[in-house]
Amino acid sequence: MELAKVAFRETGIEAQRIFTAVWTREKIMGTAIGSSIAVPHARLIEISAPVVVAGISREGIDFNAIDGVPARLIFMLLTPTRDEGAQLQILAISRGSFQIASRDQPPCAQGTSNRLRK
Repeated sequence: MELAKVAFRETGIEAQRIFTAVWTREKIMGTAIGSSIAVPHARLIEISAPVVVAGISREGIDFNAIDGVPARLIFMLLTPTRDEGAQLQILAISRGSFQIASRDQPPCAQGTSNRLRK
């Protein structure tokens, strides 16, 4: 819900609406990509451009990752309903970046944020 509140400040869409859309999608198929990273996402009719909100969970959140590791680095992705390709493009690009960054260090290790921005 914390990331939904941040997204509300960026989009003006009620946090509960965002949270419900993201968790409804999450129930269909988990969005953990392993190595303590998850990318929960949803498509919303109310937005006109993609929005990405990042957060860190010290305890980790169970996103049902294949490696069994709770997600500590979470990127919530919201894309417009009418732009069918945006979500897949962003997910494909980000997945490659996460794999490169996570080879050497866990995602919450010092210095990782710089590598994820490249």
